[in-house]
Formats: sequence, structure tokens, C-alpha cells
Amino acid sequence: MNDTPKQKNPFKANLDGFLKERGNKGEKFQWAFFVYPQFNRQFELIKDANARCLREFPDHFHHKQQLAKECEDLKGRLSQGYELMKHWRAEKELTEQELKQYKTFKHAVFYLMGHFEMVVDNVAELQGGANE
Repeated sequence: MNDTPKQKNPFKANLDGFLKERGNKGEKFQWAFFVYPQFNRQFELIKDANARCLREFPDHFHHKQQLAKECEDLKGRLSQGYELMKHWRAEKELTEQELKQYKTFKHAVFYLMGHFEMVVDNVAELQGGANE
């Protein structure tokens, strides 16, 4: 039996660090109690692609700016939907099952909104660094 501690794979280690870093910022979006490794990986690949685009194809960075606008729009639409659900929740007494569904929906919305916000912030950060 091997007594050496199991090493985390590099992406898992980065994800753990990312979640800790995000949690300490006092952001209004709380991270959900679940993670989707493949979606997390895709959002990290988007960040890598943004940086590569700016570095290697700066004339095409407007596509990444458009992506950021779309992410901002989606985040806003999810936020509006969540506000509507909150309003409906306040209007009606929910059963235990409905409350579970509401909480699951809320966590999924915050998860997606947080990732969309991360893309927007990444593009803004890259764009700000390019202007210096």
C-alpha cells in the first residue's frame, strides 16, 4: 500500500485556488455548492484563448470584446430571471420540494453568472493591460 499523499491534478489544484480566491473577494455572487469540471475547464480555456488572441492576433480582439458583451447580456438576463423567481417565492408558500428546486435553480444561476462575470473581467483586464 502506498502511503504517499495523492497529488491533485494541475487543473483541480487551479480550480481549488480559483474558488478560494473568488470567495475572498466579497463578491455579490456566491459560488454554488457544486462544480461542473468540464464547464469549469471550458471557461478556463476561454480565458486562455482570450489571452492568446490578444497576444497573437490583436487585430481580432474585437471578437473577444463581443464575447464579453454577450456574457454581460446573459448574466443580466439570468439575474432578471432570478429576481422574478425571488418575487414569486415571496408571494407563495413553497412546499419542501419546490424550495429544493428553487435553491438548486439559484445555485445554478449564481454558478453561470459568476463564470460569465469572470469572462467579462478577463477581457477587461486583458484590454486594460494592452492599453498600458
